[in-house]
Amino acid sequence: MPRDSRLYLSDIRKAISRIEASIHGLDKTSFSQDDEKVDSVLFNLMTIGEAAKNVPQSIRDKNPDISWSAIGRFRDFVVHHYFDIDMDKVWDILQSDIPDLKQQIEALLQELPSGGDTHGEEQS
Repeated sequence: MPRDSRLYLSDIRKAISRIEASIHGLDKTSFSQDDEKVDSVLFNLMTIGEAAKNVPQSIRDKNPDISWSAIGRFRDFVVHHYFDIDMDKVWDILQSDIPDLKQQIEALLQELPSGGDTHGEEQS
């Protein structure tokens, strides 16, 4: 049985909350120098990317304002090119993209029915 798409969206929301907690009160330099914070954030960015890839295409098509493909590509980059991650770019994502994504996911979760026909096949 396919996993309900609301669960993938909830995974994204939870990962965003964990990122926010990890970077709370930090500046870019403090963040970049704290290996545990960096590891936590990168893991949660990978989680967001993997979950985004699994949101059904029908939901992705109805929400083109969310950069689904870019989110998935960043996940792939972190996984496959971990040795070449630019912490300045990661920090920019945390400051610019994550707050917007949080609002978009919250709105989407409010719009979707709480069960029923929100299943879909795995996407990449």
